[in-house]
Amino acid sequence: LDKNKTHLLVFDTQGKLLYEAKLIDIQPTAPQRGNLTARLKMTTDAVSLVLYANVEGTWTVPEAGTSKTDVAKSLTFSVSADKEWADGGRLPMWGEANKVPLDFDNPSSIIGAGKILHLIRAVARIDVGLNLKALTNSGAKDSDFDETAQPLTGTNESGKVVTYTLKSVALYRAADKGLIAPTDVTTGSEGYDALKHTPSQPTDFSPVTHTLSGTAISENILKRSLYVPETLNPQKPGVALSARPRLVVGLGRSDWGDKVKYYPIDFLTKNSDKGTFSYLHLLRNVRYKVSLLGVNGPGFDTPKDALEAAATRLRYEVISFAESDMDKVAYDGPYSLSVDEDLLEVGRYGSLQDIGIKTTWPEGWSVEIPAKLIDPKTGKEQTE
Repeated sequence: LDKNKTHLLVFDTQGKLLYEAKLIDIQPTAPQRGNLTARLKMTTDAVSLVLYANVEGTWTVPEAGTSKTDVAKSLTFSVSADKEWADGGRLPMWGEANKVPLDFDNPSSIIGAGKILHLIRAVARIDVGLNLKALTNSGAKDSDFDETAQPLTGTNESGKVVTYTLKSVALYRAADKGLIAPTDVTTGSEGYDALKHTPSQPTDFSPVTHTLSGTAISENILKRSLYVPETLNPQKPGVALSARPRLVVGLGRSDWGDKVKYYPIDFLTKNSDKGTFSYLHLLRNVRYKVSLLGVNGPGFDTPKDALEAAATRLRYEVISFAESDMDKVAYDGPYSLSVDEDLLEVGRYGSLQDIGIKTTWPEGWSVEIPAKLIDPKTGKEQTE
């Protein structure tokens, strides 16, 4: 976090601004963790603490009594077509803790006493690659979201095997401006599930095109380079393509020389219970994995032709993940399982432990206790 661009506002339980707290220090303690020190006023009434991180432009403290929603609507950030968050830019974020007592005679109740303010990124992240697979090397975790691309092959018109390469990725009609905080949240940022919300957008945004190629694409994958504000994708199927965010990918082929063909991609997900598809909004704190699985026919000669085409000749899948504190994630096709702890150590007399579990598998989840317990450190069967 940039301390000079991060602000902590204190609201009453009715959502009215009381004051801005003075930030003393922000110190990282671990990856994606840190300690924030601020000067707060003692009160016996519970308050809401709202952190707006990496705010652009000149900061003006909102007037006391301003509603939390109006503050959220006023704090925007912009993204130009050539903005590279991956080049050291700090992502705008929001975090909120509700009903926090600031009674210093009871210090264990204060947020600083072992409690966490969860920060939510204000942008969506889009990764695109050929035949993406999760890392399997030693020490890799699915939660790192560091897939590698696998070879994508097919046959040409003569029946010979050919290999495809990813040359360019362009995202059309994404919003060029976003809100740092959502406007439809009343319960704070802990447990915030972006996939259950609709985009919160400023009223004066415009569509922008992001085009990435060259060094941005490495080994047939574009990763951690394309971040965009929340963008609506109309849910009604009859809406014109010109009103939707859309990707266009440029592919090379081993027998094409320098020629590139272009293919459109829509943000769609299959409804497993209906055999139909739904359009996906581009949502804050959600990562979209776009994996190109096969080529079914010739592409288009120009990005413009591909963008305007009603159908694509690609096989692909779009999988969305809410990037939250449920950070141990495994996935298989369109389904995912995420937990906040992937190792529970229990003594011989037992103990009570909490674990958070979330899955997109329609049948839910279950826990099986093995007949033999294996020591994760030695790999040997436990005898006691």
